[in-house]
Amino acid sequence: MPESAPLSSSLRFNPLSEEFQENPYPYYQRLREEDPVHRSWSFQPEWILTRYDDVRRVLLDREVFAVEKLDQKLRAKNRLLAAEGKDLNSLVNVTSGWLLFIDPPNHTRLRSLVIRAFTPRVVEDIAPQIQDIVTGLIDAFAGDQEVDVVRGLASPLPVIVIATMLGLPIEDQERLKHWAETMFRVVDQLHTLDGYVEMETSAREFGSYLRELIEKRENHPPRKDLLGALLSARDKDDRLSHDEIISFTMLLFSAGEETTLNLIGNGLHALLHHPQAYRQWQQEPKLTNSAVEEFLRFDSPVQLISRVAVSDLQLNGKMIKAGDRVVACLGAANRDPKQFSRPDHLDLARADNRHLAFGGGLHHCVGAPLARLEGQIALRSLLDRFPDMTLVPNSVIRRPNRALRGLSQLIVRLVP
Repeated sequence: MPESAPLSSSLRFNPLSEEFQENPYPYYQRLREEDPVHRSWSFQPEWILTRYDDVRRVLLDREVFAVEKLDQKLRAKNRLLAAEGKDLNSLVNVTSGWLLFIDPPNHTRLRSLVIRAFTPRVVEDIAPQIQDIVTGLIDAFAGDQEVDVVRGLASPLPVIVIATMLGLPIEDQERLKHWAETMFRVVDQLHTLDGYVEMETSAREFGSYLRELIEKRENHPPRKDLLGALLSARDKDDRLSHDEIISFTMLLFSAGEETTLNLIGNGLHALLHHPQAYRQWQQEPKLTNSAVEEFLRFDSPVQLISRVAVSDLQLNGKMIKAGDRVVACLGAANRDPKQFSRPDHLDLARADNRHLAFGGGLHHCVGAPLARLEGQIALRSLLDRFPDMTLVPNSVIRRPNRALRGLSQLIVRLVP
């Protein structure tokens, strides 16, 4: 990954520009140094925060910062589509239950029920299955001279893993992957009306698929998988409704697919551009856990998280008013030199790596342990199997997203 990129004379924040998409970190650095609480009008009025301490406060201080209510924005789009006889009702209903977009007390209740079915033990127990899935995917392209790692490994892996955990038919993975990818585009919130209609179609089809499956499962003895655990999760007389299970399952697929795909793609991309770190990890397999944490910090899968100010506050001499949109730049915070020594250096042995790649506070990613484990197994397996991989020149294609950062193509030359 290039360590520098041309900077325009303006501090205009445009995460969709070609230069920013290629390498946002010089832009983040300049914003941190010159205007860390930056008023942007590029897409809508919003405040862009780039310092670690400010971003962390936004994530943790729920008395001052609330999550954005996505359903309100979708209902506004709904009114525009009503004249065409279309609606976004399924998309609104599903995403209004996503933990990303709700605050306590609803968030507290749903998370406490969901977390019972998503414990570290559940993740630990599936590690051998993840290894088998990774091995099978690598076996499928092991005889090739060149392979697109995104298409061959990073993209299918999280869908197969989550389908396996939930007890869903593996033969449905292409449908599941399409629905998950389409629906999670909603987090960027920068789409044409046709884009929202496509998301609505996926939400409706995915919802019907899951509802039929859940109804069948309730008429049979409980199975020991994640869907069975969600169906039986309860706190005294409280339990998850079918709609809540469907909503969480869609979020698990959508967020899990994006986060893990981006972690593997970004991690390998960084590694191939840092041959010294590549050799170090080969020689010291014990660095696997810290290596994945460093990949998450160095090139974060999720770059931006938005909140809304609940009350007026002053930050770095700027007045943020109640109702203002505040964008916490996770990618910028994770390169802040006041928090991380040599932040632009890929250090696989970095200690005390308190990155914010999975958010923080009440909305810390529920699936973080699973994404970490998939990243550890996938990347380590690639290194073990192909110790001399090289990047095919001009083969990297980035996905044009605002909030997410990942690759749609990464072709490597394999040397077994």
